[in-house]
Amino acid sequence: MQNNFKCPKCGKEYAISRFRVTSNGHKDKFGRTIKCNECDVELEYIAVKKGIPQFGKFASLSPQEKAKVLKKRSHEHFKKHIAEKKKVLDAKKTLE
Repeated sequence: MQNNFKCPKCGKEYAISRFRVTSNGHKDKFGRTIKCNECDVELEYIAVKKGIPQFGKFASLSPQEKAKVLKKRSHEHFKKHIAEKKKVLDAKKTLE
């Protein structure tokens, strides 16, 4: 397993497989705050950005990034569902 937590003070990395995300930070499977074994400081989560996107990612984007994502979705939707219908309608209009 890859390391997913890092101590901000000493820099040591930990691989913790079971944890919960709460409003107060990350907790272990027993509900305790995850801390460094050496310096007793709360660990920081190392975000891994590959594979399936994490939930809530869109909400955390900046307004410019949100606009970019929505524009991309719109173009993909147009190509997939609307482009063929538009071609047919445009062809009918040119014949009239």
